[in-house]
Amino acid sequence: MNIPPPLGFNSHGDRIHVSPPESPGYVLPHLTGNFEGKPTIHVPYVGQTTLPMFEKGGQSLGTVASLHERFPSIFRNSGLKF
Repeated sequence: MNIPPPLGFNSHGDRIHVSPPESPGYVLPHLTGNFEGKPTIHVPYVGQTTLPMFEKGGQSLGTVASLHERFPSIFRNSGLKF
């Protein structure tokens, strides 16, 4: 799972998470960060998800990347959509 170098993380850190439906700009699994001078963006995670992505705090990029490596046939069409 590749992450472009100019992506900076904000208060959610490097965790793929969901926002509550009542949140402005509600997005299902996504990474929140700063990218190419834009203050805050939501980068959607598409494809296979895991339950911790839907729990408070989400799931770290390292854990998700490890799942991609360990189970390539399951996660082959999954990842961050820039």
